[in-house]
Amino acid sequence: MDYGAKGGNFKIAFNPTTRNLEFEVLVPRNTWFGIAFGPNMFNVDVLWFSAGQTAQVSQALDMFAFARAPPKPDDRQDIAFRATDV
Repeated sequence: MDYGAKGGNFKIAFNPTTRNLEFEVLVPRNTWFGIAFGPNMFNVDVLWFSAGQTAQVSQALDMFAFARAPPKPDDRQDIAFRATDV
């Protein structure tokens, strides 16, 4: 799947070899992008991507939303992250 937004983009693919979902996310500088997995806005797993001024201050976080409130870091951090400047 390939979804675009003003100034950003993301792709989701399933890697059959590793059996992992792979996300390629382009986030404009000084913005963030989030994806939540669940039927509503609480008790959901959240991936949160943010871009700073450079790749060194960009991040991807594995979060969990327990309620309709900002998510907290997930107890099990099971994502790999690589930032590059475009």
